[in-house]
Amino acid sequence: MEFTIKGPLAAYSDKISIRNPIVLIGSCFSENIGKLLQEIGFDTTVNPFGIVYNPLSIAEQLNSLSDKKIISQAAIYEYQGNYLSWKHHSRFNSPSVKEIWNQISYEFEVAYQKITQAEWLFLTLGSAFYYTLKENNELVSNCHKLPASFFNKNLASQKQIHEHLTHAIIKLKQLNPKLKIMLNVSPIRYIKEGLHQNTISKSTLHLAVSQIITELNGVYYFPSYEIVIDQLRDYRFYKPDMTHPNETAINFIFDFFSETLFDSETKLIIKETQKYIQFCRHKPLSKNLADIRKIDEKKEEMYLNLLQKYPFLTALKRPDRHNALS
Repeated sequence: MEFTIKGPLAAYSDKISIRNPIVLIGSCFSENIGKLLQEIGFDTTVNPFGIVYNPLSIAEQLNSLSDKKIISQAAIYEYQGNYLSWKHHSRFNSPSVKEIWNQISYEFEVAYQKITQAEWLFLTLGSAFYYTLKENNELVSNCHKLPASFFNKNLASQKQIHEHLTHAIIKLKQLNPKLKIMLNVSPIRYIKEGLHQNTISKSTLHLAVSQIITELNGVYYFPSYEIVIDQLRDYRFYKPDMTHPNETAINFIFDFFSETLFDSETKLIIKETQKYIQFCRHKPLSKNLADIRKIDEKKEEMYLNLLQKYPFLTALKRPDRHNALS
């Protein structure tokens, strides 16, 4: 007896290599996948503007990278002694305008370099709802929990999403012709809009994505939404808020991701990096300094051997050293 739908594995003509940088932009689901890729040695750039949910802001971010046009320092907004950017997530907020500007500039420059080198860009669309400033109708990526009276709430249409993302993707491919795009719809439900409104939002995203992947070459769809909603389909795969997939669900999706998208060389290399990662998680049972030193030396040896064998694994994290070696 089957208790879940087992959809066929997606077939992708293009595969991912651990040799190449990857850029991920979008909702917090992009952050989750990005962290798992980083851990096993991928050179990843995750949300250089911070977490972003709506596709119009995502398209705006892609255009700024294509044009290599960063926001002006004058565009940074001050509110009650704190500085923020309407084009960035709250992690860029700071009581110092110089500090926030330096952070924005640094991450933008890194993202620009990576997007010109990357072979894959992952875009996770979270919600078709977006916000604009009432005073000038400017699109905002994040409301920073400021008063609702500052903003107008809007629902993007399929046509809007299709036009904005298509234009942005075409520009990026002109900048980097080898770049391939993987679109996906976040399985996270935004129930503050209401369950019915969330369904409308997700449906609009799916319709727009379907149109884009049909019309553009080198643009694909990854079914993270369907894996959670149809294959897992149980609240035990959610965090206590009942809207965000938990660690089990994310790992399940990542296994599917790895199986369908990684090339054969990458799968073999990852088996080796995972052995190293598991060993690094080992906590010494002995408090003997000599025993602890041996474990740390073994970690370092494994790390150096991996780099010698695969010199492109520059993003692989070096092992932490215990105080016994300091």
